[in-house]
Amino acid sequence: MQSNMSTTTTSTLVLQPVNSILGICDDIDYTALQDVTTICDIMLKSPAAQSCVGFVIDEERKLKGPYAPPEWHKSFSPKVLTLDLLLQKIAQPPTSAVPMDNTTLFKLERITLAVNLASSLLQLHATPWFNEHWNKRDILFLANNTTINPGTGRSPRPVDVERPLLAQRFLSSGTVTPSTSSTLPRPTHPNLSVLSLGIMLLELWFATPIEDRRLPGDLVDGKPNSSTDLTVAERWVKENAGLEDMPAGYWQAVSSCIYCFFQPMPRDKSLENPDFRQAIWQNVVVPLERELQAWQYAA
Repeated sequence: MQSNMSTTTTSTLVLQPVNSILGICDDIDYTALQDVTTICDIMLKSPAAQSCVGFVIDEERKLKGPYAPPEWHKSFSPKVLTLDLLLQKIAQPPTSAVPMDNTTLFKLERITLAVNLASSLLQLHATPWFNEHWNKRDILFLANNTTINPGTGRSPRPVDVERPLLAQRFLSSGTVTPSTSSTLPRPTHPNLSVLSLGIMLLELWFATPIEDRRLPGDLVDGKPNSSTDLTVAERWVKENAGLEDMPAGYWQAVSSCIYCFFQPMPRDKSLENPDFRQAIWQNVVVPLERELQAWQYAA
């Protein structure tokens, strides 16, 4: 959690798949920890010298803490990189499963991150952490220092893609700070959160920001409008419909998000509708997980 000079606070939340396993340390008595209702209060009351605070979710799905994590949990790097900046650093679409250097993300890493993002949409949509206009500037990564190359002294991977963070800005009153894009008229897409996910999946796979795919005809008086990115994303999907450039399951997930077309098709395309969430699970998360399993098996 980082406080700004203004009355806003930027907080981050670790994004993990819904089936991820929480590591437990046998040296800590989790039953003795207190219930946590507000993480910010805990952080403010913690000693200034304490740079790492631990929390745990118990069997009743209650947040407990804080506790002093073991040393092997404190290996996080202070360097943070957004998905936006990462796209500027990594190479173009991966041509092999094995990265040639530390300036790219290979296929398995991209699919792993895609699963995390898609699962997080279903997990967090109803929480204060989530903004329907979420985008690549809200996804953060810690520099990966877990494996050091003896020859160069650097990590061979640019970031730790298995533990992305979701950033959200809160006003001092606890309300979410409106994003710039939220002031624009709404595009014709039925669900902005799902459209944003589809755009990030495209940007991730091709290592290209959607802004770089815009054509002069997509703009109005030289500026994007509310439908610009939807128009660009639909064209982007059509150009890659032959599946030569991305795996079939990945393409299914992307196209489902961009066109908001699902089987079965719920009438109410709100994330508050359990049928719509189930459709996203079946048409987006499951195909991505199958691709991930296939690449993990191949690796």
